[in-house]
Amino acid sequence: MGRSIGTIGNINTLTLGGVLLTDLSTLLIRLISYADGGSRSTLRRHTGSSGYTPSGALKLRMHAVRVVGKNTAAQSGTGLISYGDTDLGMNVGTAITNPVYIGGSSTIMLGSAGVGVDISISTDFLVPNGKYINCGSEASTNTTCHVYGYEEA
Repeated sequence: MGRSIGTIGNINTLTLGGVLLTDLSTLLIRLISYADGGSRSTLRRHTGSSGYTPSGALKLRMHAVRVVGKNTAAQSGTGLISYGDTDLGMNVGTAITNPVYIGGSSTIMLGSAGVGVDISISTDFLVPNGKYINCGSEASTNTTCHVYGYEEA
């Protein structure tokens, strides 16, 4: 089971990308960072050194994704979210094995041109057990993808 984030002060809900997340005690928040255009990183637990996959026989249902670009120069696209069969590691140019993308295409970026992109979207993207979540880009640098969701049977 994923690690609980507990209570955040008096906050008992979180709205992100138009999605109201109400069960903060079981909400999984994962971060993926990458530093080079054309690179990809596999999502990791904050305490882990290997890629995250849903626990046991569970799946991860992503409800929202936030992409934050830390660039000082314009970006042409950022935040390509997918899952695949292998743990790619961090900041690699390795191709994803059997990728499945949010939006169904490797050309759909979650961000757009601009400096300091910060975009949140709602989604209903189911990641099967044994699959690794990846975030990457064709043209951005210094970007972080935040994935919000719940593990489910």
